[in-house]
Amino acid sequence: MANVQIRDTSLWTKHIDGDPELKRKLEALGAGERVWLRVGGKLACFEKMRPGPNGPMPGLKPVDETRELWSQLYPSRKGQRVEIDLEETPPPGAPAASPVAGSRGQPEWAAASDEERDAAWEAFKALTRAGWRSDGAGGERDDLHEH
Repeated sequence: MANVQIRDTSLWTKHIDGDPELKRKLEALGAGERVWLRVGGKLACFEKMRPGPNGPMPGLKPVDETRELWSQLYPSRKGQRVEIDLEETPPPGAPAASPVAGSRGQPEWAAASDEERDAAWEAFKALTRAGWRSDGAGGERDDLHEH
């Protein structure tokens, strides 16, 4: 069985020991994808973090009722280890797929065709030509302010 060291308000995969397969599965989750874990014997739902300004985030944030469970563990048990295990089947009434998943159970961008991706990229590039533009001569800051 794996354990994780409580170090933050989120569960970081780099602090998981004892089960490399579980660690690999959690690291392979797509951003926004949810997973059910047993944390200290209690059922908990976590969501893979979305990428930050420096790239992918190797952590999971507690969602829904799990926020309360995790707030009981951190900071009161900061630095301690707690057992975790993957819950293969979600509890009754829990969403089976991630809320950001497309119809094929994948994030919507992963399910997009090459044509859809190309169209999205062209639309994004077109934003550089959107908005207000002045072809007139510039001026001093104070002159422009008075206009």
